[in-house]
Amino acid sequence: MENIKNFEEFTTAVVEGVKEFLPERFGNAEISLQTVIKNNNMRLTGLIIRAVEDSVTPNIYLENFFEKYKVNQNFEEILKEIVDMRMKHDCPSEFDTSMIMDFEKAKSQIFPRLVNRDRNENLLNERPHTDIENLTVTYAVMVSKTVDGIASAPITYQMMNVWGITVDELHSVAVENLPTINPSKFGGMSEVIMEMMGESDPLMESMFSGDEMMYVLSNITGINGATALLDEQMMNEIYESLGAIYILPSSIHECIIVRTENMNLEELKFMVCEVNCSQVPDEDILSNSVYTWNPEEGLQLVD
Repeated sequence: MENIKNFEEFTTAVVEGVKEFLPERFGNAEISLQTVIKNNNMRLTGLIIRAVEDSVTPNIYLENFFEKYKVNQNFEEILKEIVDMRMKHDCPSEFDTSMIMDFEKAKSQIFPRLVNRDRNENLLNERPHTDIENLTVTYAVMVSKTVDGIASAPITYQMMNVWGITVDELHSVAVENLPTINPSKFGGMSEVIMEMMGESDPLMESMFSGDEMMYVLSNITGINGATALLDEQMMNEIYESLGAIYILPSSIHECIIVRTENMNLEELKFMVCEVNCSQVPDEDILSNSVYTWNPEEGLQLVD
């Protein structure tokens, strides 16, 4: 496909062209676009490919595909990638849609997400939430779980009202489920770097020998891992091990934890802001603040 000049033309061409590469079961599929408000008020264009028998379908966001197309100009390759993604995230046909109406069925699949309160004002008009300092907790229902992560549906006020529960009840259930649905993961920065490198490297091991200066808190999928701050058992274990701590929210996916001793608070605040401005995509920013945590008061903003 040639002469695609802008994103609008690209999305129109995708809706028309993707049909050619879909498997047979999508012969009569409904293919459409919708604007989706994501974290930090980011508006993305989602492609929906819904087969006749599908009760739940994933959104395939097209912005990154357009950036790829601008580089390689191979539209057919882009269409194949989109279809591959659709099949990879195909929701199970046995998904029980009655969960949307029945809290008892949905209860074990509800989990929390931690986001920035002020950056999500529009989103929070539609979703029940629980404020914690300048952050807030939203909620979702797990649709499916694979090695690549969790497919989920956000919980709205409408769903909560149908269930006949309060926000406090919703929060309690979500936090209780967190260690089961997406367990927390905590380790030293050197351990994380070595894990990313794969094979053991004696030189790197010697460089990282000694006491850890920084620790990483996330979850086993590495997606929305800052929610581990809500895992009280994990946070208690960290506090018992390290003592007084500062928490640096590096993104919605992870936090950096350091001991407060010998740390300059103003320098830490500057570092968080600098990293957010230069390294973290807008949609992944959690906060420019620094926090502490202790068993008595929980998560506290450091002024």
